[in-house]
Amino acid sequence: TCAKIFQHILDHDADAVRMGEFLYDTETLEVQSMKNATAAAKKLQDPTTNFIQIGKCGFEERSVVWLYPDHSGDERSSFLLADGECKRLATSALGGKSKA
Repeated sequence: TCAKIFQHILDHDADAVRMGEFLYDTETLEVQSMKNATAAAKKLQDPTTNFIQIGKCGFEERSVVWLYPDHSGDERSSFLLADGECKRLATSALGGKSKA
């Protein structure tokens, strides 16, 4: 599901998906643009990924941003960004019905 959604988004805007890690202790954001759907889906499963931005913020544009707790405070991966976010995003990006 995730790769399919990311491909749909990247087909419309090659720079629309950014992922990374917000370091709460230093208050810095390490982020990179995801250039292909497979890499984006894999990065989503990385437990250090706690920041995702889809789209661009602007007067005429909208963006979806996820910011989750730092992995150091999530020993059981309870807040791992994963397939649930893709299912919710599918509702708007692909016109599907969310089951998450």
